Amino acid sequence: MGMKKVLIFTNFPAPYRIPFFNALSDFVCLYVAFYKETLAGRKWSQNREDWKFNEVPVLRKGSRFARPMVEMPLDCIVSLDNGLDNFYGNLWLRHHAQRNGVPFVGWVGHNVVGIRKSSVLLRLFREFWFRLFYKSVSKYLCYSNDSRNFVLAYRPGARTFVGGQVFPRNLINGGGDIPFRTYRGDERCIVISYIGALNSRKGVMDLIDVFSEINTPSIILQIAGEGELAPSVEAASEVDRRINYISYVDGRRKHDFFMCTDILVVPSYEEPWGHVVTEALAYGIPIISSSAVGARQTLTSGDKVFPVGHVGALKSALIRQIEEFPENNVSYLDDRRKNAKTDASNEALQVVKFLFETNE
Repeated sequence: MGMKKVLIFTNFPAPYRIPFFNALSDFVCLYVAFYKETLAGRKWSQNREDWKFNEVPVLRKGSRFARPMVEMPLDCIVSLDNGLDNFYGNLWLRHHAQRNGVPFVGWVGHNVVGIRKSSVLLRLFREFWFRLFYKSVSKYLCYSNDSRNFVLAYRPGARTFVGGQVFPRNLINGGGDIPFRTYRGDERCIVISYIGALNSRKGVMDLIDVFSEINTPSIILQIAGEGELAPSVEAASEVDRRINYISYVDGRRKHDFFMCTDILVVPSYEEPWGHVVTEALAYGIPIISSSAVGARQTLTSGDKVFPVGHVGALKSALIRQIEEFPENNVSYLDDRRKNAKTDASNEALQVVKFLFETNE
């Protein structure tokens, strides 16, 4: 008897997702259909020669709707629910699964915490789609505990598993060991960092506004990323010289960025997971996160979580973290690194067990 055949229908081949798919390929015969090449504003590069899974082409309708070209016999279909963005493909796959008696598993990143600004019509469609999609799914693979709660709001008692969100160490520091970070002396400033897309969903301007209100000369805010708000970030750096905008970083520059970071802030208004949290944990960096970040479930007592969109609470959390530094920078570092989800093989095995409900 050969390996089980699994199809995953998802949005784009993000670099942090590929190692997990490769790890899944050690346990199942994996096919993946991406309905997008990349995400706007990201400079991701791909080396498809490193992919151990099979890529499935898609048929596109316009610029947003697509369905995978699936004709092979399958043992399981895992389909990302991204609302309007891929509902056509999800409808087609659900029909394919029902026609062929194949388990149809929802891959869910939504949560009930984030703030998403949208029209009344779009919210009504989203509500209709959620009720339609979640009624037809046999079980749910969830990004986070928030996503599980979201699913259970529509399907009380549904079979769920939280997993699949992993950032392997071979993507951190080029695969090498991450050196222990230590406080570098009273003569230096505390470096507060943000890294990610520069758009309204990420809350980066909230962080800049809050930072500008803290009149402490011995703190620096470094911001890495690109996006529609880049001109605003650059303008803020010209007004407040404590703000350092360094644009997009990757590879070795990203490692250096984390090595000189003392506090990381993730102020997102909506964040299904937030792989930057996993990276920061691997470096032992104290984190301030909004309550909309799915990965906050991996944080420890030394980190701070503030209500999403609450600028005053963000300011209070940042002040407290600055006052506590550096006492909390070494004592719990090792425990924090253990919380970083970096074992792709183990994560993949647990997901496969859930998909096929084995106890092996």
